[in-house]
Amino acid sequence: MVAEERSFLTCAKLSTVDSEIDYTKHAEPELVDMFERLDPRYAPTECARLAKFLTERGYIVTEGTTGPGSAAPSPQKLEQLIKRREVGRLANDRRRSLAR
Repeated sequence: MVAEERSFLTCAKLSTVDSEIDYTKHAEPELVDMFERLDPRYAPTECARLAKFLTERGYIVTEGTTGPGSAAPSPQKLEQLIKRREVGRLANDRRRSLAR
C-alpha cells in the first residue's frame, strides 16, 4: 500500500458543514474577530454568511479576495455602542451609590 503524498501548498475548500454556526449565540466582537480570520478562498460560503449577518447588524464589511476581510462598526452602530456603554456605566454608578 502506497501512501498518497499531498503538497502543503494546496488547500481544499471546506465542504458544507452539517450544522451551521448559530451566530446569535456569539457576541458581536467575537463575530468580527471570526470574520477577520476567515479566508474566503477556503470558506467562501461561511464568509458570505457571516458578512451578511454583520452587515445586517450595522457593520461595514469589506470582503477579502485573497485573504480575510475586515469589519468595522458604521457611524450609526458606533454611536449605538457608545450609548450602550454610557447606559451601562450609569447603571453601575447608581448601583454603587445605592450600596452605600
